[in-house]
Amino acid sequence: MYIVNIIPDYSKFGTETITFIAEANELIEITPANYEYAGHDFIGFFTDSEFKTYWNYETEKVTGDLNLYPKYKAHEFDVIFVDYDGTVLSEEIVEYGSCALEPEVNERNGYVFIGWDTEDYQMVTDNLIVTAQYVDEDEYCTVSLNYGKFNLMTGTSFTLIATLTPDYSETENINWYSDNLSVAVVNDEGMVTAVGEGT
Repeated sequence: MYIVNIIPDYSKFGTETITFIAEANELIEITPANYEYAGHDFIGFFTDSEFKTYWNYETEKVTGDLNLYPKYKAHEFDVIFVDYDGTVLSEEIVEYGSCALEPEVNERNGYVFIGWDTEDYQMVTDNLIVTAQYVDEDEYCTVSLNYGKFNLMTGTSFTLIATLTPDYSETENINWYSDNLSVAVVNDEGMVTAVGEGT
């Protein structure tokens, strides 16, 4: 009897080594479906981590202890960045789970570029068209806070101070809210109170 180790790329697929015992000079039973991962095609097994020597589990018999490395090919998708008027800014082929590169946008008189209409390009899982978003420069305002991160004990509070640019913007137009009321609450003045554990 021999030991057979199936060793996936843990950094990519999060699957630990599978070890089992095989009879000498026998085929081993492999179910390819057990080695499928989202967004990838299973290519086959190799006897080295550099994927140079293919091992055919349907025809090759076990003659000694064996390490097998499953190889995959990531699906590829088209990611197209376009400007507000549909002008193509960039086109890129991106592997499943990878990030597309943001292109430079063209200057648009009277408007400020504020980002893209989706963040899906940061982890691509399908074909994408990503569109630049702008706001009228007369309506554009940025907000900075006196704290980016602050640790609180339950029941204690601190107050956020918002600075708006341009400075003629009125602070009373700011609406404060918490996206997790079980952790913290905030009042109309920006005072944050911790009510539970979390972030």
